Amino acid sequence: MDYLPHEADIAEQLEHLISDVNLSYDLFTNGKYDKLTLYASAQHVDRDSYYGAEQDPNAYGHTKNLTYSAGGYYSFNMNRLLFNNSTTLIGFDNTKDYLKDTKLGANGRSNTLLTRQSVNTLGTFLQQNWKSNKVNLGIGMRYDNDLESDIGDINNGVWIPRINILYKFTKDFRFRIGYARGYRAPQVFNEDLHIELVNANRVETFNSDNLKQETSDSFTASINSVFNIEHSYHDLLIEGFYTRLNDPFANTYFPLGDQGNFAYLRVNAEDGAYVSGVNMEWKSFLSNKLETQLGFTIQTSRYESPQPWGEEDNSTSKKFMRTPDKYGYATFIWRPSHHFNASLSLNYTGSMLVPHFGLNPDDFDNPEEAQKVEEAINRGDIISGEQLEESSAFIVADLLVSYDIHLTNETELQFFLGMKNIFNQLQDDYDKGIYRDAGYIYGPSQPRTINFGIKFGNVF
Repeated sequence: MDYLPHEADIAEQLEHLISDVNLSYDLFTNGKYDKLTLYASAQHVDRDSYYGAEQDPNAYGHTKNLTYSAGGYYSFNMNRLLFNNSTTLIGFDNTKDYLKDTKLGANGRSNTLLTRQSVNTLGTFLQQNWKSNKVNLGIGMRYDNDLESDIGDINNGVWIPRINILYKFTKDFRFRIGYARGYRAPQVFNEDLHIELVNANRVETFNSDNLKQETSDSFTASINSVFNIEHSYHDLLIEGFYTRLNDPFANTYFPLGDQGNFAYLRVNAEDGAYVSGVNMEWKSFLSNKLETQLGFTIQTSRYESPQPWGEEDNSTSKKFMRTPDKYGYATFIWRPSHHFNASLSLNYTGSMLVPHFGLNPDDFDNPEEAQKVEEAINRGDIISGEQLEESSAFIVADLLVSYDIHLTNETELQFFLGMKNIFNQLQDDYDKGIYRDAGYIYGPSQPRTINFGIKFGNVF
């Protein structure tokens, strides 16, 4: 189309220029039992954006994001350390992230700097692993120091321990328990730069000045059994998990200025949160031509106290938004010959809670604008007020078949044909028009799609 984004009633447009480079060096010593690895990488993202409505020429933005990291680690084996043979891993890494986000001015207005952030994370780590016929033990410790520079400097240090124990009752039946700590630093994340359009208004995300780092303590326990049924081979894993979130990030919702805009302010929830559940995975090799893999997770994700998801006083919930309590997958692979291959995959996503924002005609002083809003509500384009919707569950099925022709011992030609989202599972209650809630999106992003092609390359 020849029109500019701001000539539309409502539009979102992004253009990215992404450049990256990666380097690594490996050195093996002690008969290849020990290994030194050094690595470095960098990525630069240049993004032009438009998030606007009602032909707003002031909704253009420009973002620069430079991320680079370097580090290394050394892994070496010892015949005996304390009580058994061991492997030691020691290393460091340093990551620097620079982000600058600017709102571009129009009609003679100057540009507005929204975010200028520099975050440097220096980490060191030590991991010790012991293995025996009955027990495997792994203990690790990492220390990260985060230095964030924005309006002011924030310097945070965090210790990150982990431990896991594997006990082998037999070679085919194992029990594992583990603990690990994690954290998220109080910084602006790249996804925060995606500005939602709700009711023709921009919705941005900001961090509270008092935002602290979020930490997590995760506990897991699992059993793993490998067994045969006649001529088939099976691998069953059942795992329970519990994660305690301390000072978890949560969004509060409030009006911003006097132009009808509002924002999400990221704060720390006062009473914490938790995620707990059970996961099961089953792999089966039914024959040398047919294999299956199944997985299903049931979980509970809750804040200890209700958190606001909307503007109204009663718009609160303990549940995590956009987080299903059930999800799973199934994969079936059939190889009737060396040349032919067919795979069917199913992905299940359970229902979830999704905030849905509308408008109230009584909130508008302009009678013409109020009339337009009322007409949009009557047509079903938008809703009145705000609601917490429960989404549908989705089962997405993908099918892929391929045929290989071996040209030489090292090269092959492959023809493939597939269909994604066979049942065309999609959201069916989108808002419409200029006042729509552009953030009210859930479910599969790709409709039923047929793909086919030819590959030529090295079999290795």
